[in-house]
Amino acid sequence: MPIAHDSLLYLRVETVLASEIAHGDLKVGDQLPTEDSLIARFGVSRITVRRAIQNLVSRGLVEIRRGKGTFVAAPKITQELTELSGFVEDMHALGRKPTARVISKEIVTADANVASQLALTKGERVVRIRRVRLADGIPLSFDETYLPLPLEIGKKIITNNLKVEPIFSLLERKYNVALIEAEYKLDAVPAETDVAAALKVKPRSPIFRIERTSYSTGRRPVDYEKLHYRGDLVQFVTRLVRNAVCKPLRVLPEMVIDLLSPLLGWTPKTSRSNGRRLRLENQCIADLHDPSMNPHWLSDAIEKGFPGQPLLIRAGQ
Repeated sequence: MPIAHDSLLYLRVETVLASEIAHGDLKVGDQLPTEDSLIARFGVSRITVRRAIQNLVSRGLVEIRRGKGTFVAAPKITQELTELSGFVEDMHALGRKPTARVISKEIVTADANVASQLALTKGERVVRIRRVRLADGIPLSFDETYLPLPLEIGKKIITNNLKVEPIFSLLERKYNVALIEAEYKLDAVPAETDVAAALKVKPRSPIFRIERTSYSTGRRPVDYEKLHYRGDLVQFVTRLVRNAVCKPLRVLPEMVIDLLSPLLGWTPKTSRSNGRRLRLENQCIADLHDPSMNPHWLSDAIEKGFPGQPLLIRAGQ
């Protein structure tokens, strides 16, 4: 019973404080009452208060600043990785106010990695732009952008006011450079000294580093970026669709495929891979390797019409 009673006590403290945060009684940046104040308010032990606070920390609702106290944390920004978009577009979609602070704009020589990403030769000149991106005045991302010089894109971009004009918008709207697709690589790294200083976090704080290469028509790379997002303020989500897995169908010889295709509305497409392969749209998956078949199954197949997922079958030879 004492264990259950203690659980109810810390849960009550946690629930009340979480409710006050949710309803705005405690706002982002506000300091929570001291442990002694909470002990007196709820009539519980110090251990109970500390357990409740730790649970709030785990939920991302508060943060402990050593030597200062416990403060209401800013809610994490959830950013979807489902389409190619820029920082300003992302923040507007979330109802945040995006701003930028330009640290440097310069022409540098491309190292092996930058040259590879922009389809250049190592040592060629590129434009490098370093910016801090802010959401509602809070530093969120430190960006390093590399633009190729041979196409004059970089020289044109740095003549603009990059505090207010997003590079993606300049490329598309001002310079008519279509952005078609991008490749992303995301990993977790400790913040290096310059990144930490730009984002106002401690060195070696957790950072999401995204390397993004954006391509124009003809798969021409026009923009390579290293984006450093604060791990305490951002989380990334995406949605994945699993390929349908179907039970194998029985064997069909090629002549039967030819017969069934017009009856069932199949659209065969052939390619060469271990024999003839036929893709029958809106059907299921089967391998055809045995010329024999049960004639009764043919009538069943016609009757059922193979409803379901896409079908890839390999015809027997």
